[in-house]
Amino acid sequence: MYLSYSTPEEQGIDSMDILRFLDTVEQEHILLDSLMIVKNAAIVCEAYWAPFKRTEKHLLQSVSKSFTSMAVGILINEEKLKLSDKMVNFFPSYVGKDCNERVKHITVRDLLTMTASNAKTPAIFTRLTSSWIENYFTMPPAHEPGSYFQYDTGAAILLSAIVSCVAQKSVHDILKERVFLPMGIESSRWSYLPEKTEGAQGVPISFGGCGLSMSVPDLAKFAQMLLNMGKYDDMQVLPASWIREATSKQINNVHSDLVQTGPDGYGYLIWLGPNGTYMFYGSYGQYMIFDPRHQMFVITTGSCRMDQDPRLKDLLYEYFINKSGRGILPPNKSLHTALRRRVAALTLQPPQGEPVSPVEKEYLGRQYVFWGNNYRNLRAICVRRADETTLCIDMDILYKKITVLADFGSFRDNQVILPRDIEYNAILKGNDNHTQAYAYAWQDEHTLKLTHSVVNSLSVDYYTLRFDKDGVQVHIEQNAYYDNTREETFYSLP
Repeated sequence: MYLSYSTPEEQGIDSMDILRFLDTVEQEHILLDSLMIVKNAAIVCEAYWAPFKRTEKHLLQSVSKSFTSMAVGILINEEKLKLSDKMVNFFPSYVGKDCNERVKHITVRDLLTMTASNAKTPAIFTRLTSSWIENYFTMPPAHEPGSYFQYDTGAAILLSAIVSCVAQKSVHDILKERVFLPMGIESSRWSYLPEKTEGAQGVPISFGGCGLSMSVPDLAKFAQMLLNMGKYDDMQVLPASWIREATSKQINNVHSDLVQTGPDGYGYLIWLGPNGTYMFYGSYGQYMIFDPRHQMFVITTGSCRMDQDPRLKDLLYEYFINKSGRGILPPNKSLHTALRRRVAALTLQPPQGEPVSPVEKEYLGRQYVFWGNNYRNLRAICVRRADETTLCIDMDILYKKITVLADFGSFRDNQVILPRDIEYNAILKGNDNHTQAYAYAWQDEHTLKLTHSVVNSLSVDYYTLRFDKDGVQVHIEQNAYYDNTREETFYSLP
């Protein structure tokens, strides 16, 4: 099953709608890394914002949950697991005398529909460093399991652990063996928990609620397979019955406070939309929106703020999904040419200014030291001149010395691993290889601007370094941090 290429108009999509969408996300500063629009197995738009590239893997956030659902479906289809199975049966060592009675009633179905009614457990955000599984057993459900939707990353973690127990393989390994590799999908990486459970006998546990990375072309292959009800060429790689059930309404979720909730309900770790559409959704702009009626899907990856996610979803529906029923449109060669040129020029905006400061020799080559208690754990920095349009930046981050290059007017890729935040190190393992891209400009003779994109991930940091004879003031603004940006200003030591 290969995706072909087509003009938008040949598939009933107006090139002007794509241009208007691109204009809107730029005007509203919704940072995207990619956009893929496919209809009738034909790619009508494939766009990447530099420094992100077609070949890069992208962290998918909670889109990972929907992939976890597919692994669960494989086991249920093979009768190795049942929706009615009790969670506690897989983890007997955690069922003590203090275990809440409601916890004992949680089923696989409750976890899939996020109706276990457990407390929210996104450990990355709460800095949880103890066992995810044990933690889940210590939180008394607020409602009777199966009765109330409450978004719950821990539910997907528990499902992933159950899969490892039943199959003696991780969710990722099952999907690689049964789905990804038969389809030629080789870009997938998935973080795993730093813990084991007795039932899994040492088998790794994929971070079922997050942590999956994949290239956009491979995501498109997977999406088209779902529209084909699990078929890839002549192979049935996923059970059609599970795709049908998982993408059907299983629970109301209108009372939830999450951005994707609405009157359409929730399936098995899959969000439902209007008119038979459904979504794989991850925070900060990760979307896979499907319209099975018209054999269409749209994919975005990004680094936008969480409070921009609802707006991005609305734009995708407004410009593309809601118009998916149109037939062939008249060709418009000039408009299509304009679209191609626009797509080719897409980029994260590099800093604006000059490549050289007339007084930079006073500041370059000097090491500036900090207390290191800033949120990026920066302890020292030294900026050096590599050539007329490139700076070399030496940093001490968490006592690890890092050197990167930054270009003027465009981004320079650096294949280095930056030390993670402490809580991220403690929880997610196995998905650490990120491309760090940097661009710079002198805003004025004393002020250096740096933009840092973690290309495979979600983070864009904007650095402002204001130099004077006494040292440097550093201001950092992180674009994607929950519903806001995160900012901090700190000074070098005397």
